[in-house]
Amino acid sequence: GSLVGDAAGNFNTSVARTQLTPVLCNDHARRKFTEAIKGLEKKQRTKAWVANKAINYYKELYRLERVIAKDSDEIKQQRREQKSVPIWDEFIEWAKQIQQNGVVDDKTREALTYLLSHEHGLREYCNDGRLPISNIKSEHVAKTIAVVRKNMLFCDTPAGAKSSAMLFSMIETAKANGHNPHHYLSVLLTELPNATTVEDVDALMPWHLTPEQASLRYHALPKP
Repeated sequence: GSLVGDAAGNFNTSVARTQLTPVLCNDHARRKFTEAIKGLEKKQRTKAWVANKAINYYKELYRLERVIAKDSDEIKQQRREQKSVPIWDEFIEWAKQIQQNGVVDDKTREALTYLLSHEHGLREYCNDGRLPISNIKSEHVAKTIAVVRKNMLFCDTPAGAKSSAMLFSMIETAKANGHNPHHYLSVLLTELPNATTVEDVDALMPWHLTPEQASLRYHALPKP
C-alpha cells in the first residue's frame, strides 16, 4: 500500500516496518518556493525568478488535478501519465540544471534541495489514480486532534495514547463516510457487544452502515 504524508522523519519507521510506498505532499514542496519569494526584499525580486518558475510548474500540475477531480481513478491515472509526467520530467530536469549552476538565495536553494531529494515521493501520486497530489485532507484531520491536545495531557501512557488514537480514528472515519459522529458512535457502541460474527462486525463499519441507517437507529435508542 501507500502512506500519504509529508517528509517528516517519524514516517520513515512506519514505511520501513510495513513496506509501504511513501507518497509525499506537494503542498509542502510548493510552499518552500513560495516562502523563498516572500523572503526576498523588493529590491531583490529579480532573484526570485527561479522560485517563480518552479511555482509555474506547480500551477500546471495543480491545474490538471482540478480538471480531473471528478474523474474515475482509472481516468485520473491516464491523464496524469499523459499530462503530469511530462511536466514532472521537464520540471526535475530544469531543477537539476539550476542546482548545478548554483543559486544565491538560501531559501530558493533549500526549496530546490527539498524538491530533488524527495522527487520520487512527490511524483508518486502519478502512478495511482487513487492517490492525491497533497496530504491536505490528512492535515485537516490532524487539526481536529491538535486543537484539543491540551485537554489530553492525561494520555501519558502507551495505553492511553493507543485508546485515544483508536477513538479519533473511529470519529474521523465516520466523518469521512458522511456520518454524524455522535449518532454513529452511539449506534456502534450499543450494537457492537451483540455482534457474534465477523459479518456482524463488518455490517457496522461506517462504509457499510449508511448515515441514514445510523440516524434511524440512533433515534430509536432509549433516551436518558
